[in-house]
Amino acid sequence: MNWARAFAVQSRSDFDVHEQLLRLGDLPQCHQLHYLQMAMEKAAKAHLMAAGCDPRSLQSSHRYIETAIPLIVREEFRRSPGTMERWIIDSIRSLARRIELLHPQVDGGGAIPANCEYPWEDSAQRVVAPANHNFGIDLHEKSARKMIRAVRARVDELAILEEN
Repeated sequence: MNWARAFAVQSRSDFDVHEQLLRLGDLPQCHQLHYLQMAMEKAAKAHLMAAGCDPRSLQSSHRYIETAIPLIVREEFRRSPGTMERWIIDSIRSLARRIELLHPQVDGGGAIPANCEYPWEDSAQRVVAPANHNFGIDLHEKSARKMIRAVRARVDELAILEEN
């Protein structure tokens, strides 16, 4: 198994857990978003590795969602009939940035402490637990559904490489 496929296989697993958590609806949003963030990060890295990037250089950073996910989505939609509306691409770019910021080590230069894993202090010096926080990310909106579907398709494609 090569690195790209291994990351894709793990991303697929994270997507599966994310989908199970969505079905449970009554869980805190942080858990759903945590698995989505992990799936997207691994998908971005798998895509970049498949394009020839050195796996060692990609494994030490968590800042690939914002740049790679919109590329994956555009490539997936180029394969499909029809056109992609500009507002959807812009929305996906914004959503990818918001998902990247959910990782505790990616905090927008200290400006965005909210993350899915660890408590943080807000601007009023109140300690916030992720389980009690509304991240304001609607995964049921059209652009989010299209983004997840496109990234999942790319992950599935990379995960089956060399299987046969």
